Amino acid sequence: MSTALTRTGTVPAADTELAYLRIGEGAPLVVIPGGPRFGFSHVRPALDILAKGRELIYVDERGSGSSPADDPASISTAGTLSDLDALLDGLELEQVALAGHSLAAHMVALYAATRSERVRALVLLNPAPPFAPEHREQFGKEMTSRRTPEDADEMERIKASSEYEAGDVAAVERYYQVLYVPFFNDRQVALSTQYRLTENRSKNRDTAQRLFADFGEHALPVKLGSIACPTVVIHGENDPVPVASSAAIADAIPQGQLVVIPGSSHYGFLESPQTVAAAVETFLDAHAS
Repeated sequence: MSTALTRTGTVPAADTELAYLRIGEGAPLVVIPGGPRFGFSHVRPALDILAKGRELIYVDERGSGSSPADDPASISTAGTLSDLDALLDGLELEQVALAGHSLAAHMVALYAATRSERVRALVLLNPAPPFAPEHREQFGKEMTSRRTPEDADEMERIKASSEYEAGDVAAVERYYQVLYVPFFNDRQVALSTQYRLTENRSKNRDTAQRLFADFGEHALPVKLGSIACPTVVIHGENDPVPVASSAAIADAIPQGQLVVIPGSSHYGFLESPQTVAAAVETFLDAHAS
């Protein structure tokens, strides 16, 4: 990809600045990374292929990558929606295709459900966690079964360390490498994956709790039927999230479709990027060119 087609910058959003990276030219696709809030560095260069024939826009959400959190209280579901408004307004984009991974898939789905005029197409990559209690229970059991006793011991050791407590980037990164072993097909790939966290994230270790604190108030499961745009739900065959969870999301969206990637897991875009990208490109070529 030519550097002439790569642009970086920031846009203002409620007392902070959101960093972005724009690659390519054409219809815009905005990518919100998962983690939650690991920053867009960890999805690159795997997803850069999606810039072929379109403009790919990565964003570091508040409290991730190069985007400071400012007030940690602003890290919330409501704040996520407001920050997305600020991003699109700041980039002068009236309507975009939106993609999100894992928890960010839920966030972009909520955005599409409440701001339908701004979303042309929606890509939900491995949405998690599940909504239905039986799916959450199955998910939890699967995650536990895929960890070793040594994994549990290491996570406890890291959490008890002074480095983790101080928000040391390396310590927090190692914690997530072990925590997310069940999300990968290959254990060694999981333990060597570089999430490329920054202090903006490592100093806010309660990010997930803050996002979930008001998530339920937005009632996404009952709003899925309000998503008016074409939507693809990408699910990895080996994802610890039950396929029934992703299928239920796709079924609830009027123009939703489920694509199951054979042999892929939760981080399929890292382990088998070409296969996942091909599925996303097929959808975008049909609905967001």
